[in-house]
Amino acid sequence: MVIGIIVILIGLLLPALGRASSKARRTQTQTTLNEFMKSCEAFYQEFGFYPGVVSDEELAENPMMSGTQNALLHLMGGAMRRSDVTDAVWNDFQSNSAGAAAQVVSFSSGDVAFRPDLIGRGPFLRGKQYPPFYNPKENELKLDLDSSGNTFLVDQGSIEVGGNALPLRQALPTLLDAWDAPVLYARQIRTTGPLVCPTTVSNYRPQFSAEVFSTVTGYNSLGERGGRQETLSIIHPDGPNTGIPYYPAHIAQYIRSPTLGPWDSTNPTENSALGGVPRGSILIWSAGEDNIFLSKHDGPGSPGDPQDNLFEEQYFNPKVTDEYDDVIVFGGS
Repeated sequence: MVIGIIVILIGLLLPALGRASSKARRTQTQTTLNEFMKSCEAFYQEFGFYPGVVSDEELAENPMMSGTQNALLHLMGGAMRRSDVTDAVWNDFQSNSAGAAAQVVSFSSGDVAFRPDLIGRGPFLRGKQYPPFYNPKENELKLDLDSSGNTFLVDQGSIEVGGNALPLRQALPTLLDAWDAPVLYARQIRTTGPLVCPTTVSNYRPQFSAEVFSTVTGYNSLGERGGRQETLSIIHPDGPNTGIPYYPAHIAQYIRSPTLGPWDSTNPTENSALGGVPRGSILIWSAGEDNIFLSKHDGPGSPGDPQDNLFEEQYFNPKVTDEYDDVIVFGGS
């Protein structure tokens, strides 16, 4: 009898404990994203632009790291643009204690030197060494040693870490949510044009670069659950909605300002979904508990009734995005 009562109590308590843990992790993730956003806003107040050592257009052409890693290098140091500094500062930055040169990568606007060992010192900008704008808590940063099958990222350069030569994307830390999955940072390039499209196609001229989103949404699996991005994410570039404008238009659905109300709901299409204005000029985005960015089993969908098309009339409204377990924070005007 006693054993039976204990079993019943355990059966009642375990789901409650699971819900409490889930809520705590979501709160922790929200806090992480908010603190990162505060750092980005402080950076903007100081310099008049949002962090990212490499421009989004150049990162789209050469995606050798994620958009989030790009921002961390500006917030915490560890990279320097040749055009920003004098010869003396540039030469000094390239020399480390072991006498080895920094990794220099050439972009269309000039060279960028990378020193992962200096992340945490703070950025050197406008002739001045600044303290770091972002100070992560324990376990919020880690090296992305396998990139979890993100074939969108490319290997560039070589940095020695723990006796192993790693490409830059694996030698640079990335920001994690409470489910041990990389989070996404993106910033607005311009205030006109389609909300999200590839910047490598010259005639699109989008507000946000689809390629920068893909540096994180392009992972095939994420986090402690190994969320099956390529199979289930409606915004994976090679997932259920591969191709233009399909996966960018689903991103646009999620980041568009809800103040505009439904968008041409009498004729909802992937192209009309690209119109509008974003909820902010920068964003920090976590895939949430399922470790999948906008899973077709989440939101209006379920495992028994997956939804990978938000361009149908019943979904073409600002409220549909509230149903996903993803966590997102917007900043800027």
